[in-house]
Amino acid sequence: MSEPCDLCGGARFAPYVPRMYALAGAAYDLVRCWSCSLVQVRPLPDAAAVRSMYGDDYFEKDYDSCLSEASYFDSFPRLMKRYGALLDAIEALSPRGELFEVGCAGGYFLDLARRRGWRVRGLEITAAGTHHARDVLGLDVAQGSFPPPDASAAPADVVYMGHVLEHLRSPAAGIEATAKLVRPGGLLVVEVPTYVDSPYFRALRRLLPALRALGRDGGGLLRVLKFPAPGETMEPFHLYEFRRRTLTRLLERFGYRVLRTESRVPKPDRLAHASAPLERALALGFDALDAAALRLRLPGGNIAAFARRPAVDRPAP
Repeated sequence: MSEPCDLCGGARFAPYVPRMYALAGAAYDLVRCWSCSLVQVRPLPDAAAVRSMYGDDYFEKDYDSCLSEASYFDSFPRLMKRYGALLDAIEALSPRGELFEVGCAGGYFLDLARRRGWRVRGLEITAAGTHHARDVLGLDVAQGSFPPPDASAAPADVVYMGHVLEHLRSPAAGIEATAKLVRPGGLLVVEVPTYVDSPYFRALRRLLPALRALGRDGGGLLRVLKFPAPGETMEPFHLYEFRRRTLTRLLERFGYRVLRTESRVPKPDRLAHASAPLERALALGFDALDAAALRLRLPGGNIAAFARRPAVDRPAP
């Protein structure tokens, strides 16, 4: 029997994308919950299967959904621009203090926050990321999964979860666990990809035959758009595909007050210097969609939610 929906407990699902992913010879579908509309992977991989995807090569293959042509460790300039804007948004809502990052990768965001006056700590599942954060950048980072079995550390003023929630077998358990990490009255910032459950993805699926004519690399651009080349497979890194509404509902379920949400449409690296006419058109399209998503609150490829933990907690429903 399929596990119930993690957001609402519903037991009925409609097909969304059959056989979207594959792992260790097993196929995984994307389905939509009839009750709350959250798109999710079914069957849900067990904990051991999920852990198997995050080996030493994770930051070399799919850490950024193929948006970057370089590995995480070679993407410093692009990441600094993104992280600088994120810190600007955080500092508009919270004075500098203690910042804890869940899923801190190699520590670039924490390092930038430290240089801007924050006291920083982090948690990272991969050995490679933990090593870089600790030994190269000198950060206070623990290695482990989330939610951690022991969350005894002092709560922080701000907790950031960037592209973590969609990887968890239970996002609800993850948000519930943040109550031990965010001080009362503190800020929780959650960023997730939203592209797969968007009108852009559904429109591009209809154009897939034409899109397959793109790319001298056998479909690299298609993979960015979540359409692998024939014979290729994608692993189910993202177990859930949120929208603004479903992410807000999850945060509010555990007592958070959502202050604002922000959508963006990140442009893949390979389109930054596109020369082919269709790729240039796609690059312009990404730029236009990003501006529209930010200014008009249209669906984007990523969404960030800034939420306040109440000063006095109330029981979750």
